Amino acid sequence: MKLRSTEEDSSSVALSHLADILMAYQSWVGLTSPISRAVGTQQDHELSESLQGFLASQSVMECAAEESHRISVMGDLDKLARDWIRDIALQKGLPDSDADMAGGGVKAFGSYRLGVHSKGGDIDALLIAPKHVERKDFFTSFVERLKRQSDVTDLRAVDNAFVPVIKMYFRDVEIDLTFARVMLKQVPDAQDLMDNDIIRSMDIKCVRSLNGCRVTDEILALVGPPHDTVAMAKSLNTFRWTLRAIKLWAKRRGIYSNVLGFLGGVSWAILVAFVCQKFPNAEPPTILSRFFAIFAKWKWPQPVFLKLPDTGPADIDVGMPIWDPRNPGGDRHHLMPIITPSFPHQNSTYNVGRSTQKIMSGEFRNASAVMTQIYTKPDEAKNAPVWTELFKPFPFWGYKHYIVVMAYATNKEELKLWKGCVESRLRLLVADLEKSDFLVTVHINPRDFPMKEDYMPGYIGVQWLIGLRGSWEGAKAHGKGATPNLNIGTEVRMFMDTVRQYGSYCGIKTDKTDMDIAIKYCQQSELASYIPANVIRDDPELKTLSDAKIFRERKAAANASRQNGGAKRDSTGAPVNGRPRTGIARRDSNSETSAPSPSIGIPVKQIRKRTVSSVISSDPNSPSMPAPKRRSPPSASPLQNKEPTSAPASPVLSSVTLGMSLSESSLALVKMEEEANLLEVASARLENSDTTSPLVKLEDTAPLGLASFKVEETVDSEVKFEEVIVKKEEENDEIERRGVKRKSSEREEVISNEKLALIGLTSSLSGYGTSNSTHSSPTKSSQGSASLSDDSLTDGILEETPTKRFCGGNVTVPVG
Repeated sequence: MKLRSTEEDSSSVALSHLADILMAYQSWVGLTSPISRAVGTQQDHELSESLQGFLASQSVMECAAEESHRISVMGDLDKLARDWIRDIALQKGLPDSDADMAGGGVKAFGSYRLGVHSKGGDIDALLIAPKHVERKDFFTSFVERLKRQSDVTDLRAVDNAFVPVIKMYFRDVEIDLTFARVMLKQVPDAQDLMDNDIIRSMDIKCVRSLNGCRVTDEILALVGPPHDTVAMAKSLNTFRWTLRAIKLWAKRRGIYSNVLGFLGGVSWAILVAFVCQKFPNAEPPTILSRFFAIFAKWKWPQPVFLKLPDTGPADIDVGMPIWDPRNPGGDRHHLMPIITPSFPHQNSTYNVGRSTQKIMSGEFRNASAVMTQIYTKPDEAKNAPVWTELFKPFPFWGYKHYIVVMAYATNKEELKLWKGCVESRLRLLVADLEKSDFLVTVHINPRDFPMKEDYMPGYIGVQWLIGLRGSWEGAKAHGKGATPNLNIGTEVRMFMDTVRQYGSYCGIKTDKTDMDIAIKYCQQSELASYIPANVIRDDPELKTLSDAKIFRERKAAANASRQNGGAKRDSTGAPVNGRPRTGIARRDSNSETSAPSPSIGIPVKQIRKRTVSSVISSDPNSPSMPAPKRRSPPSASPLQNKEPTSAPASPVLSSVTLGMSLSESSLALVKMEEEANLLEVASARLENSDTTSPLVKLEDTAPLGLASFKVEETVDSEVKFEEVIVKKEEENDEIERRGVKRKSSEREEVISNEKLALIGLTSSLSGYGTSNSTHSSPTKSSQGSASLSDDSLTDGILEETPTKRFCGGNVTVPVG
């Protein structure tokens, strides 16, 4: 049959009617024809079985008993809603016959309706009611009815949200229940929700609620050919297995959250359905591979459509804009548009920002490379370890700098409301931060963490972490110095004001002292101070960072104990009984025998930590390294027979000196050579050194394994140490415990930049306050700021920087 095409006809046919005509005469679904109709090979079938086995091992699906329990819960909730609708009809004077025929009920949508819900996941549901039931009835009388149900717990009504919802647990199943009032006297079970006439005269909130069901049903209808039952069933099975894999992958890689600027469940479903349309006969692993390959090279902001957009009936005004990049406004500025298939069409990814898009695009490319390896090694791909590489969690803890956003309250009920309010605004903070030319990555972790119980006594809270990575190029373009800093105080204050205003709009009294928000800066080495112990225990990467922090603290305590004349301890902080571990024979002038003098093991990293701590701790209330214990001068020694040498004091370097002096002699240079010759070399150089009592200063040219000190005369220093021995095995042991493997060239770069970094820190910290690392209770008036150093230096010199807390004020972040 040939269609007539005249200028008069084409101008009079509505776009929606044209879409129906095209769908009737094409043998495929979607905007364009399939890329390939090839069926799966033997390799594809084997990979499919392997993938399904891996997903089953990851507990992404519920067992039969759990699925039966969900069906029972949804049935009971539907009956409860139908009885309530009937009672409302009788209360408003409708006849018994009309009340009995009112209909309505509860319908599921989202992941549960698609058949890809995860084990223990929530259910998105919609209560559809006829026109005699109003929204105020839903949030008053129906809520009261739910409160009387013993099966309902943790009930919360959020009636002023963008999509008003009732949140609850119904027999331990989490349910988010929305409401839609259709302008019909009766809502039969067979009511077609896809009919555009059903949204006629609906208010905008009901349209948004109903759109959830309409979008879900439309996606299922567009996965495969509706006229072929067998082909449709196979397409749905492939779609569901692929979507399960994509959801697990996205969650593991930290890019599953619509509210935080990544993609949500609807967006992922649309993308998977789009690929299924292009490869209608492919197996799930093939769809998975093509999915990553297509969207790794997708030319955003080119939109993704599942079908030709529908303009809807001309006489229907839904009261909300329909996505169209040709119209002036925000639609043309969307970065990653994925358009819902049902009328009114909306962009499901309007929250996506520059950083989140960059992160997701990178993940698509990485996953595409992994899938290529899987297909090039089919024999290995039969085993689960190959899939483990694809679904490996994202190394979020690899950033050097973090911002911690905390929402806290005095009780669980208030915290739940406050948490949702803060979380919904976090993307605004990310959007403001990513506008800076100095920050190349602003990565928020979709996973939230409970606040440590002892962190703020009397409060419970939740926290989100934002990883930051800076750009030297952006700093150079703006004429910044060697240690450029970015002040984000304005963004922080604006975000906190926005959250409090939005909380007031939602009916949350944020001016009370029992509910507020705090923002802190955190280094990688300080993560264990914020994350609860049970979370650290279950995360290998966090466990490694925590063990390194504990080791550093024990080493610091051991060194402090030695300086104050305490018991000797080994490299792990444990007491050492008996004679010292190492020593250098020292001949006393009054004795013919030689005795080993106690050694003070100070690794190079520990020296750098103390150096910076002395500069950063400008606040008299901030913690500082304990002062060395002063000792009386030892008796004269044959080594003390040279005239003191003087070195001009440098006013700049004097601000970063350690305040330590050597007794009887000074090591002008102690080199880390072969371990077997360490003590011999150190002893030989000790005899040839000057008999001054100089300050020890870190030279900026020390290579890996070499502790270089600059000798400088001091007048008032009476602190005397027996010797300083830097042992190579101690440093290696510390590096091994922290799980850090660094090349010599990287270490040399760190040390060579230390002097400039310290000088920069001295000036940049001028005028900024740092607070005590002991966490105090939050107050409204908490103000402060933090200055952070270049992230290339954090491994060495900034690990012992006191914890900085700020709730506003000026915040400077390094951009290196």
